[in-house]
Amino acid sequence: MTIYGQLTACFNGRREGIFTTAEIKRIIKAKYGTNEASVIPSDYSYNSWNKGRAPMDHSLFEKIGVGKYQYLGLNYRYTGPIVWRGGHVVGYWNQGQCSMFNQKGYSETSWPGLDSKGIGVDVNQTTGTSKVVFLSPLPGSQAEFEDYLKDLLKDLETLRRTHPITDIYFPGGGNLIIPEWFLEWCRERGIEIHVV
Repeated sequence: MTIYGQLTACFNGRREGIFTTAEIKRIIKAKYGTNEASVIPSDYSYNSWNKGRAPMDHSLFEKIGVGKYQYLGLNYRYTGPIVWRGGHVVGYWNQGQCSMFNQKGYSETSWPGLDSKGIGVDVNQTTGTSKVVFLSPLPGSQAEFEDYLKDLLKDLETLRRTHPITDIYFPGGGNLIIPEWFLEWCRERGIEIHVV
């Protein structure tokens, strides 16, 4: 049985509780005798990426801290960024739908004025539409954040001319509030806002 099969069999139905890497390895070893070095929970996490990991449709856990995981199960309607080492966002989940840069018809594209601001543009190669993802931490104060968004509007309008924007993804967890004027600007253009 594969590691993925072992994890699914051992953790199916265990949605309550948080497991450490060591606990996950011990559970698998106790049931199947699997070498603990072969069990790498981050390879099966919705929100983390590393080279050589299992396919994203094999995601089972949410990484909630260093060496800590919550089992969510297969086909969970997860929403949030997919992060590689150093906090670099390499994709995102939206209600169980995964979009990775350079996969599934999308490609990370460099756009003058946007990439220097820590923003990724994810262009669907089939439809030509785009998603905008904030890859870097947002400015600290509310006033700085609003100035940042005002400065950004010109670049977003330029992008919209060639690749209509369907979604904008902001990182969550901070105390910044997306201003009403920016939300209205997005609504008028049919752009959905997501805080992940």
